[in-house]
Amino acid sequence: MRKVLMLAALALVAGCDQPKQRDGQAAPAPAPVAAAAPALPAWAEGLMGQSVATAFPGTFDCKAFVDGATERSPERVNIVGWSWIPAAGAGAGQIIVADPSGRIVGFGQGGIARPDVPAALKDVTRPDVGFQASSTVTSGKVAVFGVDAAAKTACKLGEATL
Repeated sequence: MRKVLMLAALALVAGCDQPKQRDGQAAPAPAPVAAAAPALPAWAEGLMGQSVATAFPGTFDCKAFVDGATERSPERVNIVGWSWIPAAGAGAGQIIVADPSGRIVGFGQGGIARPDVPAALKDVTRPDVGFQASSTVTSGKVAVFGVDAAAKTACKLGEATL
């Protein structure tokens, strides 16, 4: 008896592929919800659209790799990678994205766990060297920079083709 009830319940569930409207037509799929733009970091206030060279005239040394684009929506693309600043003994905590003309089109944060990096590179002594940034440019090439907003310095981490 128990097997019969389980089979009957399974048959009912298997027949429920989509909710039906009362007229027998399948209910329309819900409209996709665009991913909300990440909150602008306080340090990035007023930087969107500025030239990287103007906003960050100084430079610093770093090692880095931009892995590429991950999540996409019509309005933005997320970019991930890792960075290492030897003088600081840490990864970049503040990230900007620039279009080919050097105009700032996105921001991000560092501090994401990337244990693969220190496992592969003996100079990198911490695992929290990953970053994620969000770009409003969704196709073509962008450049990614680690920045020190207070010192107005930047290090080019690499480029991503979106």
